[in-house]
Amino acid sequence: MAAGLQLTFGGARGGQVDRGTFYPRYELSKLQIAEPTLYYIDKNYVEPTRIDWEAMFDAGLDAVERRVPRVLFTRAPGGRTLAVEIGTFRSVLEVAPIDDLRSLQEQLRTVATLLEEHLDPDDIPGDGRPPLVPLAEVEYALVNGMLTTLDPHTVLLEPEDAREMDMENQGEFGGLGITIELDGKDRQLTVKCTLDDAPAARSGIRSDDRLMRIDGESTLNMTLDEAVTRLRGSVGVPIVLDVLHDGATEPVSVEVTRDLIPARPVESELLQGDVGWIRISGFHDKVEHDLVDSLSSLHRDAGGDLRGLVLDLRGNPGGYLNQAVRVADTFLEAGDIVSTVDGRGQKTEPPETANRAAEPHYPIVVLVDAGSASASEIVAGALQDNERAVIVGERTFGKGSVQNLHPFYDDSKLKLTTSRYLSPGERSLQSVGVPADIELVPSIVPTSAELPAHLFHREHLRREADLDRALEGTLVRTDDPPYAARYLEPERGGGCETGPDLERDPELQFARDLIMSAGTAWRRPDVLASAAPVVSSHGRAWNASIVSAFADRDVDWQDGPAWPRDRAHPTLDVAVSMGDGALVAGEETELSVTVVNRSDRALWRVAAIARGSDLLEGEELFFGKLAAGGSATATLRVDVPAGWPAEEVPATLVFRDSGRGDLWSTPMDVRVEASPMPAFATSWTLTDADGDGRLSAGEELALAVRVTNVGEGRARSPYVRLRNRSGKAVELVEAAFEPLSPSGAEGLLPGETASGVLHLQVASVPRDGGAALVMLEVGDMEAVDRGAWLRRSVSTEAGQSEGILLSLEEPLPARAGAHRSPEIAITRVPALRAEGGRVTLSGMVEDDGAIEDVMVFSGSDKVFLETGGPGLTSLPFTADIDLQAGENILSVVARDADGFVSTRSLVTWAGETAELAQATPDP
Repeated sequence: MAAGLQLTFGGARGGQVDRGTFYPRYELSKLQIAEPTLYYIDKNYVEPTRIDWEAMFDAGLDAVERRVPRVLFTRAPGGRTLAVEIGTFRSVLEVAPIDDLRSLQEQLRTVATLLEEHLDPDDIPGDGRPPLVPLAEVEYALVNGMLTTLDPHTVLLEPEDAREMDMENQGEFGGLGITIELDGKDRQLTVKCTLDDAPAARSGIRSDDRLMRIDGESTLNMTLDEAVTRLRGSVGVPIVLDVLHDGATEPVSVEVTRDLIPARPVESELLQGDVGWIRISGFHDKVEHDLVDSLSSLHRDAGGDLRGLVLDLRGNPGGYLNQAVRVADTFLEAGDIVSTVDGRGQKTEPPETANRAAEPHYPIVVLVDAGSASASEIVAGALQDNERAVIVGERTFGKGSVQNLHPFYDDSKLKLTTSRYLSPGERSLQSVGVPADIELVPSIVPTSAELPAHLFHREHLRREADLDRALEGTLVRTDDPPYAARYLEPERGGGCETGPDLERDPELQFARDLIMSAGTAWRRPDVLASAAPVVSSHGRAWNASIVSAFADRDVDWQDGPAWPRDRAHPTLDVAVSMGDGALVAGEETELSVTVVNRSDRALWRVAAIARGSDLLEGEELFFGKLAAGGSATATLRVDVPAGWPAEEVPATLVFRDSGRGDLWSTPMDVRVEASPMPAFATSWTLTDADGDGRLSAGEELALAVRVTNVGEGRARSPYVRLRNRSGKAVELVEAAFEPLSPSGAEGLLPGETASGVLHLQVASVPRDGGAALVMLEVGDMEAVDRGAWLRRSVSTEAGQSEGILLSLEEPLPARAGAHRSPEIAITRVPALRAEGGRVTLSGMVEDDGAIEDVMVFSGSDKVFLETGGPGLTSLPFTADIDLQAGENILSVVARDADGFVSTRSLVTWAGETAELAQATPDP
């Protein structure tokens, strides 16, 4: 049964929408964002040979048809014609060769003119209402689609995203100094932690307090983004919060005056032994100033005898290049820091630095990880290459490119990659990163055997080189770090991190001890020369803790000789068991693997890693010691999400032992059986307090909602909730209930009906002068079409989202009859393993109202569109789909006239089984 999507494509009920309110004149045909974007690309892009004008045209149109349901473009690769569908409009355009900027602009103007002429505001999805400037949304999609052909960091930031980036780059904003989250099943807005000496903490707000109102507006069902927007504001402006303190029964009103809050603060503390610790979490435009202040404090607290410094750049994504240069310069007496090379090959040196020798000679350890990127890598690379610091942790992200910002008239901004940066010695770190001098590898072995263990997860983190269209690196690193050790990562609780914690941060503890052991040595080679005893002592202790943790799981993880890599791989018999032969969507299934060692010698620290399956990718199983002729069994509890599509995917189990690199691989098939999904039919009525059927200001309304599960599957976590889209004009009194089974069963069973009543008030006319808008959402938090989700083609939570417009002194709207999302029945289902390179997907969509359109996606590519119309309650569809080698996720999306959406996804595998690495590994 198809799952209804929690989406709204216009269709708000309760009154006629005035299109003039939401559709101001926007001349898409002028391409006021796209044309300057293309100009900047043509003049300034870092790698001109990457610019493919033809590919940009196709990618831009693909993005538009994903953004606008009623649009489809069809064109063979490099074809000279383009078929255009915009609702009921059809046309075929001639496409001249697109081989330069001018020819691309001409083709885009032609398409943009057609879109401007034939799109209605309701054709462009919004949240209850159409976007305020619908055609701007189309141009944003067009531009960002074109930019995907360049590199992952070139992007158009829409106005709101651009403002958020500006705030982060400035390093501070007007706010309260709290971190918030949606806590518990009722998703109440809760304070996770407070910043010391910030306005909230000074006003008595504490962790676990609940924010019930923000400036008089109820926070019921408010999203985190909405709450953050309301909490931030101008410095010095007060805000009134209704706070339910943890353990209290009634909220209290608290007035808090906003102050400057650091977005990514520079933190510092003096550790035991007079070793300083400074964490830079982002390179905003005040980092150098904050660093100097932090160093001054550390020197003062150490009595003028600071023994060394741990510079913590873990998880630092980068920021301003000039700030990175100044931070590195703080610790360097001489030497290059960084240079940049643009698309014309022109090299640029950084601006003159002024701090030279600002800090005395003491040992420095820089902590980095795979999340340390860009400006972080400039600092780490400069200090490493100038022999000033030892790098500890793991190889960094590998982002070696520089982006410039170009603002546009509507406050959007183009972030364009314009150059590569080179570290001292003119080496590019692009797609390579800064290697650690001392590699520290975290191991996760939870105390509870019910939780999975992971030793190899950090090897396969996505770095720059793994991103689509990443710039290629010019340097390949194959050398091993001078030292490496593996530690047991402590189990972490909730809450916020506040400063350094040596007991729960093995990397920081190691860095501190390394500095203590260096004595007066301060140059990198000299500090590394003193590192062996520290690595050895920590490594022994860490190894013992890992062995002990595995022993608690009945796994012998003692070390022993590795299988010789110059011999053929050992003979292993492997048996894989998955429940009754398959994993089942919505259920937890035990995956069991038994290994028998048929070789003539023992194997030590035997483990297996799953590869090639989205569901099992990266899962690890541990067998430990396998004596000659011995066997061991490892199990893994696989909780398959509800809504996972049926699939049969070839995968691989990669085996390892105590040696370096993979030992052997064996194939396995991963079969998943789909489970039926819920679907909902909803009716609702509104009644007012005085019973006259018309809305008066301040009058309480009762919204009675009746929900029936008309799908074939159980709703595991069903919900009914109201969201306010009109600010203080609407007061939500009771805004959610769970439509649970009247029989007492868990969730809501197929065919069952549950009812409840929500309460709200419309206190005034909204600021825009129109009707007040609330969203009625009905759905199941666990029922997600995972097929569509994996390929991000559509939003996929099962349910309905309906806008209800409420106007003062107007009759109350209602939906008296139950209405469900469109029902999708697939009559021609592609096989789980396709024989050829093309499949046909056929079926029927039925609706109890009128079908708006039916779409078919292959991954994120729209390959089919059929438009419905008034009174059309059934619509057949047939799509012939060319398959890509490997996994193909096919999704059918259907919308009805009320904006209700359903989806149904299938998976088919095309081509040969994945190539398996069965050969003996390199010695």
